[in-house]
Amino acid sequence: HVCFDKTGTLTENTVRLEAVVGSEKMQNGGEGESISKGIDLGESRVVELMACCNGLSLINGKITGDPIDEELFLATDFTFEEKYLENSDGIEKKIYPSLAFRQRHGLGPEVFYTQVKINEFDASRRRVSVAVKASNAPGLSVFVKGTPETLRKLCKNETVPENFDEFLALQSEKGLRVLAMAYRKIDELGPETPDLSADSLEKDLEFLGLLLLANPI
Repeated sequence: HVCFDKTGTLTENTVRLEAVVGSEKMQNGGEGESISKGIDLGESRVVELMACCNGLSLINGKITGDPIDEELFLATDFTFEEKYLENSDGIEKKIYPSLAFRQRHGLGPEVFYTQVKINEFDASRRRVSVAVKASNAPGLSVFVKGTPETLRKLCKNETVPENFDEFLALQSEKGLRVLAMAYRKIDELGPETPDLSADSLEKDLEFLGLLLLANPI
């Protein structure tokens, strides 16, 4: 297998992550001041989503995929490895959190996340979802990212900030590209193979916040 860690590939991307605005910060800061305060990656679920909710792969040891996915992954300082599985139809992708992340959230040194299923982004769905198994927890975590309008319809109303539309309009006026993030936990996995289709995973979601991106000139 090949391991990849954070290198200088940020300069090769065509997008730049301006800010990560969690749902609470969004509710409290409708004027969007969070952008100037920089990126706060303290929220566990948000960082896990940025690291795991993508279709990235390794080609000759280099992380390869959608530029937005690359930018978000690199911002987390996670690493991942891919391993071809014998007697299987796929590639196992294990995603390892950085030491700082593990310490901040009290995770053991060997914790990692395995991407069990990905429902890829396409123009009609306008979102991507993954089911992820954490080595230190039962069940699965479902992470979804996509256009704010699309994800809002999939999230439980009580988790969406009241100033959602106002905040979104403000970011659009600034010329920023906005992606929404959402999550839910599947606690128990029975003996039967769970339904990991998009329709099954992408419902009753908890709104996590927004990713604000810029296209540098």
